[in-house]
Amino acid sequence: MVRKGNPKKIRSLADLAKDNIRLLVVNGSDQVGLWEDIAGVQGLIPDLQKGITVNVSSSAEAIERWKTTTTLDVWITFESWHYRLEEVTDLVRLPKEERIFRGTPVVSTHFYKNKESARMFIDFLKTEQCHAVFQKWGWE
Repeated sequence: MVRKGNPKKIRSLADLAKDNIRLLVVNGSDQVGLWEDIAGVQGLIPDLQKGITVNVSSSAEAIERWKTTTTLDVWITFESWHYRLEEVTDLVRLPKEERIFRGTPVVSTHFYKNKESARMFIDFLKTEQCHAVFQKWGWE
């Protein structure tokens, strides 16, 4: 994600290696190693590493820092976060072959009392109808 209006004209991963790009990354939650996985495919880990200005441990913290540290240019994250921050971000999509995909596992715990409703919810998650909802909000 980039600042609204994309003032630094970010179009590709290689653009993030420029000297004047200030990056926000999350190294916790579901994003551990995300920026390195993306940069590593292109051999850009050292170049992007030098631009990391803010490194936080959760997406909640990243949202707060994005909103309060307006000098940040790029937040390397999943597309779904853009839809929570559309008023202050634009989305730059990487080509499909450069994207990183992570699973979204779900399981019913043994202590949940209403096992039937849990099974029904898990069954719903497997439907095309549910998949369409996920796609609408930036998941594939």
